[in-house]
Amino acid sequence: MSQKYIIADDWKSSEVEFLLNSIANGYTYEMVSQHLRKDVSYLKETLLSIICQKIKRKEGIEEYYCNEFNISSNEIRKYMETLM
Repeated sequence: MSQKYIIADDWKSSEVEFLLNSIANGYTYEMVSQHLRKDVSYLKETLLSIICQKIKRKEGIEEYYCNEFNISSNEIRKYMETLM
């Protein structure tokens, strides 16, 4: 991963890459959860955190990330609201 994102300390960079690539390639959160041995809700929270950081850095638009990671605009907005 070329950019550093603010995430929990228990994530390795290879795990973050696996999460992003797997979800983008159609894996379910349950499949990724089994591989990484992390809770599904924790995976979603981490993914949303990274997406929001990418949007704030202008690395892409919300619609792209919604399509790429099968996340709704509403989920992104709700997550961003929790950060304020």
